[in-house]
Amino acid sequence: MNVREFCATHPLIIFVAVGIIIRLILAPLLTRTYDVASWGELIENIRAGEGLYDVKGYYYTPLWGYFLNVMAIITSIIPGIDTLATTADVSFSEFFPHADTRIPTLDFAVFIKIPLIAFDIAVAYVLYRLVLKLTDDRKKSVSIFAAWMILLPAAMVSSVAGMFDNLTVLLLLLSILCILYDRPLAAGTLLGLGTMLKIYPGLAFVPIICYILGVTEDKSEKLKKCVKFCTSAIITAAVIVLPPILKGQASQVFYLFTSRLKGNGTSSTVTTEGIVLLCGMLILVVASFAIYSFLQRHYDNPEKSLLGSITFIIGLAVGVTFSIQYIVEVLPLILLMLIVFEVGSKKLLILFSALFLVLMMGELPALLLTLEESTTWFSVDSLESLAKAISGGGLMDFLNRYMFLVNQYLIAIMSALVLYDVVFGKNKPSELTTKNKTPGE
Repeated sequence: MNVREFCATHPLIIFVAVGIIIRLILAPLLTRTYDVASWGELIENIRAGEGLYDVKGYYYTPLWGYFLNVMAIITSIIPGIDTLATTADVSFSEFFPHADTRIPTLDFAVFIKIPLIAFDIAVAYVLYRLVLKLTDDRKKSVSIFAAWMILLPAAMVSSVAGMFDNLTVLLLLLSILCILYDRPLAAGTLLGLGTMLKIYPGLAFVPIICYILGVTEDKSEKLKKCVKFCTSAIITAAVIVLPPILKGQASQVFYLFTSRLKGNGTSSTVTTEGIVLLCGMLILVVASFAIYSFLQRHYDNPEKSLLGSITFIIGLAVGVTFSIQYIVEVLPLILLMLIVFEVGSKKLLILFSALFLVLMMGELPALLLTLEESTTWFSVDSLESLAKAISGGGLMDFLNRYMFLVNQYLIAIMSALVLYDVVFGKNKPSELTTKNKTPGE
């Protein structure tokens, strides 16, 4: 078998290899120190016998902390993995918002990114399975797998930022896949897990309920499946948060959410901005029901209604609360709508990817700090000079003021365009039909 025949026969292996190469190049070269150093500090605290919330520094619900516990065990077994190397001689935080004076070692930075790279591969495979389930078209399935593996913004969130948003969206996609295969218990459990990482998967709760009600004809079965889905999601979430709550740490468990009500933690009381954000999230939950119902009445295609409403709602939520890593919460959904239903804009997606790379490269001096501490390739003085040049030339101010906002609004616009195309676009009718109203058949 020659190379061409192998590529044609095993395309997933080829794209996995390409995706891994891209990520393994990025992982040691560039590190967004703020979050990676935080994971290292937390692992050190865990190894010292401290609980997740016993010392300041962990602001998420416990699920990611449980994962860090596993990583702490592994670091204690593998010799030579020190978490934090040093404190930087220069503070880049005055130039870059996510720079940190704590610099993780290069080996730890790569170590913590390896499971995130594995999550990226898992996301690609679940996207492959979703497209295959929805279209029975292997070419389209391979296309979405390839798109995710080579999409640089996705690679940079895991391999540069070191953030776990790809695990969050993986659980959401698995939940959707399970509901398409008529597995409400598994779907609810996975959605509960995802929501306990970040709030975005929880916005899919109402559309999934609508989907179950829409595709199940028997009334008793409707109730049974909804109960299974809801109870499994609630019980899963409760099991995760109950241990620290029983220790009196409820405020720390829900800090990430409550801090948004207090101006991202900058105020001691609930702010007007926080109230607006809370009301906006509640409106989105209600809107998800209205959007699903509207799409279903017009197209009688529950799968299109399900994915279209989830994409729009999560896309708007990400656009409102934008941070670099949040893009991963919605990009797989946008890809699904583009490839399965041919709605949305490939040009906007390419534009967004290009602007995202520009935004990340604006932080280049800070991203190179971890590499500088572990090699002699360049000095911290040269990085400081570059940071001052970027800042002094007004580039960083431009990126923070305008490019960041452009990326934020582009996410919302791309998600809104998906809904617009579904409703008003001149797309050919989907090959999907709903001959049988039972999911999974």
